[in-house]
Amino acid sequence: MAKELVISDASTMIGLASAEAFDLLCQLFGEVVVTTVVRDEVLAGGDRPDVRELTGAVADGWIKVIHVRPIAALSASLDVGEATTLTPASEHSGLSLVLMDEAIGRSCARPDA
Repeated sequence: MAKELVISDASTMIGLASAEAFDLLCQLFGEVVVTTVVRDEVLAGGDRPDVRELTGAVADGWIKVIHVRPIAALSASLDVGEATTLTPASEHSGLSLVLMDEAIGRSCARPDA
């Protein structure tokens, strides 16, 4: 049986860090995956809490960074961060939990969509 995949878009991490609740990701899920595109979106923020939190979580090993080439159909309707977040979730053979706040991205992530 395939391991559960928990993958996050940038907005979720930025929001949690702003609310001083970034560590909830580790407490709830143990390991979270982000794509290189999402990591780069967050790190572009300079010296904000989300940058510090993500950098520390990657160094601690509970956030894993993966390189993803987005599925073309997703790239047509979503921005690149959302498309790269949904691609591994859609290709994963086990349960996938996608952490995303954008409505169009969530509608694409629904199993019945």
